[in-house]
Amino acid sequence: MLVSQECRIRKSYKFIIILISSIIHHYSLTIIHYPSSILVVVWISIALFTVNHTDTIHVILSSEEPIRPLLHIAITQITINTILLLYLGVYLPKIKGLKDTEAWSVYCPRVIPFMTLNGLICIFTLIRSLWPVWGFLTPFILGVESLGLLFSTHFVPWI
Repeated sequence: MLVSQECRIRKSYKFIIILISSIIHHYSLTIIHYPSSILVVVWISIALFTVNHTDTIHVILSSEEPIRPLLHIAITQITINTILLLYLGVYLPKIKGLKDTEAWSVYCPRVIPFMTLNGLICIFTLIRSLWPVWGFLTPFILGVESLGLLFSTHFVPWI
């Protein structure tokens, strides 16, 4: 039983290494891009390590410790910001054909200020809702996980 688990773990590590190397090879990163790509992989790895060791997914989905109403508000705000980000980053350039970001101030002038205010409220409600779980470490844990999520967009070719 233990041997088969070790084999699965080794296979999963091999899969992750092959996946990362294929992503780097696929996008044909030059020597100039390697330091930034290494930094990106390091941040993503640190974020995954943090998610795994703090059990973030279990805490958010099924733990009784967070303040649930505030957590639901924060998740709603994250959803709203994600929809608006997809609107600005995918819908306008790909479907409407607005390639220049300067057109945002004319076409939809209130989206960026709304996303900023919504993001600030989201940060504070998310930190407050998860404070009973991790205490003083909550802003640091969420910051590391947010940076890992932000840097994961480095490997998306159209962003």
